[in-house]
Amino acid sequence: MNIRYNQFLCFLGFSAITMLGSGLIADSARGGELIIKHPASANSGGSQQPQPTSPCSELKKKSPNNNSQDSSTDENKKSLEFQGKRIELFYYRNAENVVKLINQLPLEKGCATLLPSDALNSGSGVGRGGGNIVFLYGTEEYIEDAHRVIAPLDLPLPGIDLQLWGVQISSKNPDQLAEVMTEVREEINQTQQLVRETFSLFQQEAQLTLRRDKLSQEQLQSITQQRLNEGIGELPSLNEEFKDIAKYLGYIGVIENYRSFSILDVFLVGKAVNEPSQYHQNLYSSVVKLEEKTNGSFKALDKRYQPYFDAMKEKDRPPFERVFRARGLKPDCTKTYINPIDPDDNYCEKWEWKEIYSDSVKRIENASGKTTLEFAFQYADFTSNPNLYNPAELQRTSQILNSEVQQFINLFQKDIEDLFVRPTLRKIQDIVSKKKGVSFAQVGRTTIATLSGVETEINSSSSSAFEIPQSPSFEELLTRAQSIEKQLSPFVPTETIPGAQEATEITAGSLPISRLIGLFVALTAQQSKPVEIKTGTNLTFTPGVLRDFNSAELNINLTVIDPTFSPTQGEGAVNISRVGKQEVKTTVYTQAF
Repeated sequence: MNIRYNQFLCFLGFSAITMLGSGLIADSARGGELIIKHPASANSGGSQQPQPTSPCSELKKKSPNNNSQDSSTDENKKSLEFQGKRIELFYYRNAENVVKLINQLPLEKGCATLLPSDALNSGSGVGRGGGNIVFLYGTEEYIEDAHRVIAPLDLPLPGIDLQLWGVQISSKNPDQLAEVMTEVREEINQTQQLVRETFSLFQQEAQLTLRRDKLSQEQLQSITQQRLNEGIGELPSLNEEFKDIAKYLGYIGVIENYRSFSILDVFLVGKAVNEPSQYHQNLYSSVVKLEEKTNGSFKALDKRYQPYFDAMKEKDRPPFERVFRARGLKPDCTKTYINPIDPDDNYCEKWEWKEIYSDSVKRIENASGKTTLEFAFQYADFTSNPNLYNPAELQRTSQILNSEVQQFINLFQKDIEDLFVRPTLRKIQDIVSKKKGVSFAQVGRTTIATLSGVETEINSSSSSAFEIPQSPSFEELLTRAQSIEKQLSPFVPTETIPGAQEATEITAGSLPISRLIGLFVALTAQQSKPVEIKTGTNLTFTPGVLRDFNSAELNINLTVIDPTFSPTQGEGAVNISRVGKQEVKTTVYTQAF
C-alpha cells in the first residue's frame, strides 16, 4: 500500500484498540492454521506410548546425519542440521514448566532443556541456571515452532492498580458520630459517582468521534451546534487511510461497533484522527463544561463539579494537566479572576490547551504510534498466522508498548487523585471540624499494583506493651504475709502483763498486730506482669482483568488476626480474654474507576 510514512504512523489506533481493548480476534487473511501439526499416531487404536524420560537423549537416534538416503539439496541439509538457541523468559520466569510443556508437545527433531543449574540457587531467580532461561536444541524448524509456543506464554500480563482509602473518625458521642458519618458517606458516594461519570464522558467523546462518518449531514450539524453551545469543539475527522490499514489487519469491525471503551482505548482514538490536538481539547471540554455568568465568572454547567474545579483553581492548574502535557499540550489561561481588594489574589477561571510547539501533538502521537503500530502488525500476524509469525518481534514490541502504556496510566491515575480524591478528603475534614465532640483522626491510603492472576498480600500489625495485675495464690499470700510479719516485729510496740516474765506484742483479739498488718499488706499489694499484645490485619487480593480491559474480577481475603499476648519478661502464661478470629472471603466484579 502506498501510504506516506508520517500519516501511516497515525493509523495505530484501532488495531491496538481491538487487541488491548475489546479483545476481538482478527480475521485470518491468509488462512492461519494451528500452532502444532500433530503427526499421525502410530497406535491408532491403542494407548499412547509413555513420554521418554530424557527427550534430548533420544535425539541421537533421530539425527538426520544417520539417514542412509541423502537426496536433499545443500539448503535442505542445512535446515535439517541440529542447532541450539537460548530463549530468555522476561515475564513468565519459570523455565522448568516451559521445558516440560515443550517436551510434552508432539514437536519432532528437537528438545528443550534447562541450562546447567547454579550450585548455590538451583532453578530459581534471574539467571539462576534454568530459572528464566530455556535452551532449545534441534532442527531450525523445531526451534522456530518451539519459540512460537513460548512467545505467547511470555507476553506481559494485564496490570491493575488499586487505591484503598481509609478515613478514621472518632467521637465519644455515638449519635454525633453517626450523624457525621452519614454526611461523610454522601461525599464519598458523590465523588465515586462523578469519577464514573467523568470516565463515561471520555468514552462517549471517543465513541462519537469514531461514529462521525456514519452520521448524516443533518445529524452532524445538530450535534455540532449542541456541542458549541456547551463549549465543546467540532468532532475531528477520521483519517481515511487509517480505515484501509484497519481493514487490512482485520479490525474494520471495530469502527462500526458501539462498545464500552477502556481508558487506553479513549486515548488511542487520538492517533486515528486528522486533528489529534482538537480531539484532546474535546476530551477536556466534555468534562469541564463551563458557562459565563453576567459578572464574568465561569461556572460549571453540572454544579456537582464546581467544588472540585474550585479546588483546582487554588492550585492554579487545570484538570488532567499531566495527561495532556504528555500528549504535547500546555494549558493556556483565557480568563483570569483578579480580586479587586487584593490584586495578588487571582486565579485562572478558564483554560484551553495549546500545542507546546508547532505540530507537537502530531509528532508525539506519531512517535508513540510507531510503537503501537509495530505491535499491532505483530499481534495480527500472530493471530492469523500462528505457524509463521515472528515470536521475537512479538515479544519485543509488546514489551515496549507495555512500558509506554504504563506511564500513561500512572499519569491519569494521579490526575484523578488531584481532581477528586484530595478535595473530597478536605471536604470531609471540614464536615468533621463543624461538629463538636467529633475528631478527624487520620487518613490512610494503600496502593496495590499487581498483575492479572498474581496474588498480592498486605499485612499490617500493631504491638503494644502494658502491665496487668496478677492475683497471687493462697500459698503465695501466706508466705508473703509471714515475711512481712517478720520484718514488722521490731517496730511493733509491746506491753507487759502483770505476772509475765517478759513483754509481749500487742494483740488484736487473739492475733498479734504484726500478723494482721502482714495479712493486710499482702492482700492489698498486687503484682503486675509486663505483657505485649500483637494484632493486625491481613488483606489478600487476586485480580483477574477481563477481556474488555475495563473491568476486573477481584478475589478478596480479609483476615483480622486474633490478638496474641505474651509476657515480656520471664516465664508464665497470661490469662486474658481473647477476641475471636474474623475472616471474610469473597469475589467481586469492578469496573475501572
